[in-house]
Amino acid sequence: MEALTRILAKSPGSALLVLSVCLVILACVVAIQGARLRAVRTRFGELLTGSRGENLERILIDQLRERAAMEQHVETLERRVRTLEAKVEHSKRHVGVVRYDAFGEATGMQSFALAVTDDHGDGAVVTSLLGRADCRVYCKALVGGRSERPLSVEEQEAIEAARAGETGALVR
Repeated sequence: MEALTRILAKSPGSALLVLSVCLVILACVVAIQGARLRAVRTRFGELLTGSRGENLERILIDQLRERAAMEQHVETLERRVRTLEAKVEHSKRHVGVVRYDAFGEATGMQSFALAVTDDHGDGAVVTSLLGRADCRVYCKALVGGRSERPLSVEEQEAIEAARAGETGALVR
């Protein structure tokens, strides 16, 4: 501090000139910062006002409400999908058909074995045997793709076709 006092005492004009230059530089910096601040305030004001004169806070609150409503809707849909998936698992949607001639006198592949099962192989196999004089229909329950009653070759083929997801009728 003493050194500064000695310099000012020896040449007060030089010190005044240096201080004046520093003052001008500081004034320029303040002016530039003021201009930047005005520009930021203008942009911030536009942001808060919005493009249609809406308040940014109002827009954000509305968006948050809409998002909460959408999340609730998605949760509802997810619950419904889980319920439907559980129902589909037990729906009888696998079908296998085998057409054949059961008796030599009746031709044209009019007899058939039809298997209808769910994902676990539970369901039924229906067999229709067409003869010249009569038609017989049999139904056997299936649990896990198996029946308590003996299955014919055609019934087993129909069950396998249903399990494999083959479409159309197999003809023997």
